Amino acid sequence: MSRKWVAPKCKYEMKGDYVQTDGTYREKISGTSMGGIMGVSPYATPFTTTAKLLGLWNEDISDKPAVKTGSLLEERIIEYASKHYPDVGEFFKAEDIFAKREGDHASWQSDFEDDVFAGHVDGIITKDGVDYILECKTARDPSAWLEGPPNHYYWQVCLYNHFITKQDKAYFVLGVVDTETYSNPNSWVANKNNCYLFEVKINQKMVSDVINNVRRIYSESVGKGLTLKIQEGNELDEELKTHLTDISGTTDELNDLISEYATVHKFNQQKLEEIKDSTKREDTLKDRIKDIMVSWNLQSARNVQIKTQKRKSFDFVRADMDGFDYSKYLKTTEVNVFNYKEE
Repeated sequence: MSRKWVAPKCKYEMKGDYVQTDGTYREKISGTSMGGIMGVSPYATPFTTTAKLLGLWNEDISDKPAVKTGSLLEERIIEYASKHYPDVGEFFKAEDIFAKREGDHASWQSDFEDDVFAGHVDGIITKDGVDYILECKTARDPSAWLEGPPNHYYWQVCLYNHFITKQDKAYFVLGVVDTETYSNPNSWVANKNNCYLFEVKINQKMVSDVINNVRRIYSESVGKGLTLKIQEGNELDEELKTHLTDISGTTDELNDLISEYATVHKFNQQKLEEIKDSTKREDTLKDRIKDIMVSWNLQSARNVQIKTQKRKSFDFVRADMDGFDYSKYLKTTEVNVFNYKEE
């Protein structure tokens, strides 16, 4: 597994099976990181979770097909459940109840106040004046749900219930998708064969004890700028450890890398300069051939083909004139730009 890592947001030092940071960056434990710090998530470990909370790494997963599909279908899935499970109660989307969510996920205001924990629920179900947490998920392989929601999802709901609704049960609504849905989410239509509602029981005393324990773990690790232990042999932990070790070199090692880069950069620039005129002529010939073939209505000539491609783009000016508020769909992406000047 190869990831595109985001650079650390703090200074750190490798200390055996742990990583010690300078403590300048900390995130709260969210619903999605609850399972990781507890060791029940298939996507994260206690080490990778605490490392992320300390700003040692991040990975932008917003463009992954599964994540994009889940986000696009959430409202549709909740609306289907609302119509087909009226006896359960009245269904509300998060935007109907909580603070407006704009920008990217990291900038959203938590739906509850706490020094250590934070979270954003998908919805609420209300019956007889009582509110229950509603979490919406999508899955391509529903087999993991045969005995109910997976553990890491269950603890996400338990966290929200503990701080918001404080009830003995909560709900999940699951939309089952396939690879076609990933490529075209609008093709997915909710029905009784791909949309399911789950009621889960919650032992509030047990959950409270777990949350207090996690709070203690956070205080003794993240609160002190320290990760939890790296588990030897764990693929996720070993991968992150290797990455952090590779970029934690000395000043001399950094200078050696810059010197090597300068040599490679100079060589490549010389080669590009040698072919500059040839490249310009290539582009000129390509444009001329294309113009002739289009004017002659030719789709092919020898080993050249002309294909017409149609592209759709969003007209922000027209949308603004029509009063469309597209600001809530915008997200901020932070990019580290590499600039090099020859000495």
